[in-house]
Amino acid sequence: MNRPLFFITAALIFGMVAAGFTSINYIPAFIILGVAVTAYIFLNKKFGQLVFLVFAVFGMALFSFQDTYVPKNDIRAYLQGVNAETDNKNGITAVKVLVRDDPEYNDNKTLFYGELISVFEKGREITGISGQVRVTLEKDLGFKPRYGDILYIKGKLREPEPPKNLGEFDYKRYLRYKQVFYTVFAKDTACEKQGSRIDNLFKQVSYGVKYKLLEVIYSSVPKAEADILNGLMLGNQRVIPDDVYDRFKITGTVHILAVSGMNVGLIGLFIFLVLKVFRVKRKAAAVITLLFIIIFAVITGAGASIVRATIMGCVVLVGQILEKDTNLINSLSIAAFILLLFNPSNLYDVGFQLSFLATFGIIYFIDWVEAKIKGMPKWLSGTLASSVAAQLFLTPVMADTFHQTSVISVLANIFIVPLSGMISILGFAMWLFGSWSAALGKIFGASIWVMIKFMMLIVDTLAKAPYAAISIKTMPALLVIIYYLFFIILPYDDIDIKLKNTGLKTVLGISLLICFPLHLLLPGDKPAFYALSARGVNAALLVTGDNKKVLMLGRDDYKNNFGVKNTLIPFLRYEGVNNIDKLVLYSVENSANIAALKRSFMIKGIAADPLSFARLDNDKGAVKIAEDYYIKEGSKTFLTFSTDGVDAAFGDKEILFLKSISPGIEKRTGCVIYSCVADKNAVLPLAKNNICVINSANEGFYRKPPPVEADNIWDLSEKGMFKYP
Repeated sequence: MNRPLFFITAALIFGMVAAGFTSINYIPAFIILGVAVTAYIFLNKKFGQLVFLVFAVFGMALFSFQDTYVPKNDIRAYLQGVNAETDNKNGITAVKVLVRDDPEYNDNKTLFYGELISVFEKGREITGISGQVRVTLEKDLGFKPRYGDILYIKGKLREPEPPKNLGEFDYKRYLRYKQVFYTVFAKDTACEKQGSRIDNLFKQVSYGVKYKLLEVIYSSVPKAEADILNGLMLGNQRVIPDDVYDRFKITGTVHILAVSGMNVGLIGLFIFLVLKVFRVKRKAAAVITLLFIIIFAVITGAGASIVRATIMGCVVLVGQILEKDTNLINSLSIAAFILLLFNPSNLYDVGFQLSFLATFGIIYFIDWVEAKIKGMPKWLSGTLASSVAAQLFLTPVMADTFHQTSVISVLANIFIVPLSGMISILGFAMWLFGSWSAALGKIFGASIWVMIKFMMLIVDTLAKAPYAAISIKTMPALLVIIYYLFFIILPYDDIDIKLKNTGLKTVLGISLLICFPLHLLLPGDKPAFYALSARGVNAALLVTGDNKKVLMLGRDDYKNNFGVKNTLIPFLRYEGVNNIDKLVLYSVENSANIAALKRSFMIKGIAADPLSFARLDNDKGAVKIAEDYYIKEGSKTFLTFSTDGVDAAFGDKEILFLKSISPGIEKRTGCVIYSCVADKNAVLPLAKNNICVINSANEGFYRKPPPVEADNIWDLSEKGMFKYP
């Protein structure tokens, strides 16, 4: 067993997973840990493998402690006591927080994590309360918050809401893994700076370096390309336009916009080479390089992938200093162990999972892949093998998390990864020389501009390929086990078990060849009608008996496209939708909504009312809804389109998607009626004889609407997604 750290880390992970499934309290978990340690002390000479049991129970105790222990001065404990006395009403109207990270800026919003200093309840300041909050400040504040600022913010503490639709990002769970349980939202006039406090001088210096580097980027490269360079080198994806970001996702190259091990490796290589030019001794160069990559990790936000790469880099560099070789699997295991030790919830962080699976896949599988593609140039075979190895180990997690995988990612990465590496190296040089001379910065910036233009030409061209990325449903647990087991034993000829005359590899391979395509191709529930609780747009999907998809949008918010981007598209991917047979639009004013759908799915036909038709940019396949027309199944009329909405025959009921409530509609009975106008007074008469669906939140995104008391009205903003039957 030449990789003990790998098995120890695997045992730790197993224990944490067990704690997550059982929701065990930390007190019994630590009692079990004490029993396991005692057993190991007395029995280790006879049963040395008990060490793995100890680490498994240790992982269970760590996770349960973080998950179930609440300090007495924690904001959760305080609010629990207050709510118990005040009929569950949170009376906090303002907070004072310490900015504990580098804020993000996007769309006139400032976002950061804050450490609570005090809360204000009924005009009284209450101190001595701890806890972290996620803060969103909207519009122009008149100043830019920085790390260490103390801010007074007028705004209520709110618990993040769980997702209301299938496939929607679970923001509440995401924050919980970061040990953040409340959010604060405020507008510009509700925030003021009241001082500063620097708890970490190293962080302050690192962020100061980051601001200088950003200044060099934006003064040396044009804005559009500077945004991409910002994402590529610093991982700031919020500055990248949605359409550009989508094209990177479609081509499977979005990982270059998330600071990763490649960036750490490149900056380490660059610093090492510069020091070599100046004839710095090898051990001293390793120490200086180690310091630089640690600073780089802090500058870029210390995400899972960057911390993993930094720890691995430190292990390798320490090996250079001590003149000892290091095993990459063991180095990866050390990185995972340290990250999980300090934050067990990292185990359920998607960035952590993707980072470690991709790296493990490359280390473990690359030799086998390279052996299968002999004869290629080394630079090509290395890039191709890395892409294939990483993609194989990422697919189940991508299916479960993003419900999308890029079919052309291997091809795209052959071109994009080397290009992004060269851009990064030039970027480091631009930082170094541009900090001394603006003219030198612009010379390097011009080269970077040309290379980013070339890179985007490749990305844009490949993203236009039909079905470049496909939707993929969550893989069943048994299929995931078969998948990983097959690829783990595949590279080794001596790892196989014979079942009569058939090897385990053969059985697993045939099972995958049969089950995986069936999983991709088998449709979901049909027929079915889905109405989504999406902010800023009315959206519904109708799936016919022969698996045709009709997507209906109505009355969107022309300023924002977050309803389509954050709710509708993830839902369609969750359902495994790749083709939309008919997209129907009523009063859709934001052309970005239509463009996002066209980028993500193959749309076979569009029907739009006059207002929406004007936003289609001369789409030749679109039909203007100026009068009634029909779609038939055989001799029977199935869909009727009119200027007022869609009427669909649906078994024993009719489905109506209404742009507006027209005269005479109250006479209909036995229907499911989706009204894009969420006027409860207008809908109530219809609810006597029909099921009525409304989305009242669209009348005010941040205002919680009063609940609807009528039994037959389904308010999406209150109850979440509606499905019939």
